[in-house]
Amino acid sequence: MQQAQQYKQMEYSIAFESYGVFVRIDCNDPDLLTKVKSRVSEALVHNLSFGEIPERSVDRSYCVNRTEKSFELFENGNYHGELEHEDAILNVLASQVRLGVAERAKTKVFVHAGVISVHGRVVMIPGVSYSGKTTLVAEFARRGVVYFSDEYAVLDENGNVHPFPRKLSVRGPGGSLTEMTAESLGATVATAPARVGLVLITEFKSDSDINLEALTFGNAMLELIPHTIPIRMNTDFALKTFRNALSRAIILKGERPEAAIFAEYVLTFIRNELDWANSLIKNT
Repeated sequence: MQQAQQYKQMEYSIAFESYGVFVRIDCNDPDLLTKVKSRVSEALVHNLSFGEIPERSVDRSYCVNRTEKSFELFENGNYHGELEHEDAILNVLASQVRLGVAERAKTKVFVHAGVISVHGRVVMIPGVSYSGKTTLVAEFARRGVVYFSDEYAVLDENGNVHPFPRKLSVRGPGGSLTEMTAESLGATVATAPARVGLVLITEFKSDSDINLEALTFGNAMLELIPHTIPIRMNTDFALKTFRNALSRAIILKGERPEAAIFAEYVLTFIRNELDWANSLIKNT
């Protein structure tokens, strides 16, 4: 195929490892390749290491080709599409690389979820894109929590969640999106992994009261599976990781009202739970 040959003939390239996944990106323009390197570094929150990779070890390969009127993207030698603007093709590439790493990570399980920590309790909020999890995480950030992620809960085999602190795309008036750091909203950024203490599986309904019920471990596993990126490629590892992550967590499911009200409710719940636990310790 001409497109595959075109892909292989690119002159400039970078290679890197991220979460055990080896990636190569080719380009026909050195200035564009510099921008590619910066964009994928941001996409993976700098959790990557650049260097030479033997061709046989490459898990995912990409190519960005500058033409006279557009930018073409190839993935694993196959034509993926083209866009007119440079920034747009870089955004698509970054998204594809991030997803490719999440699908094939060998030492971590990526779950679509927002993650914050309050008083030492790590809260994981699973949800697909446009489910409102970023809006909810932003409300927590405004209340001074510790920020882990608004896109992926990155879990290791022991059940610890690792920071993946990308900027938040906060929706403003008229639906416009603005990228903001967690610090600018009032949060601090997590720097070390921690145990999951609370899982909130919620669905936004504008006229809803807060109505949460505890889930059994088995039901919680079923709820998390649709949000788990590598579940079909590494099922046994993902399920083992879930068992370790959820073994000591409170798991609640239910409807929630607007983010500001729900964030206050969760903060109060955690404070009360800690007060109750501390009273037990004092009385023993």
